[in-house]
Amino acid sequence: ATLVASNGKITQGMPAFRASREERLKGGLSGDSGMRHRTGSYLITPTPEGATGRAYYIVLDVKVKPAEMMFTGYYDDKFVRTADGWRIKHRTVNRDVAK
Repeated sequence: ATLVASNGKITQGMPAFRASREERLKGGLSGDSGMRHRTGSYLITPTPEGATGRAYYIVLDVKVKPAEMMFTGYYDDKFVRTADGWRIKHRTVNRDVAK
């Protein structure tokens, strides 16, 4: 799979995804970043190659009370069917910006 982040950084392949996650979590799954990520409003459209999709997200900071919205955006995805089921082949992360 390929992920294109909102800053243009590209991550490709499972080893790179694992390394990126370890870096973001500073050494593994211990600890709580205090961020919560919610995704919804999925729109999936069939294509000859599989499907495309869009889903909207919101990231919350729960270290403060009440929780505060950090940012919002949406994912543009390309899905393929594999022997193990549907997988995201390519995801572009789009972050909402003020106009």
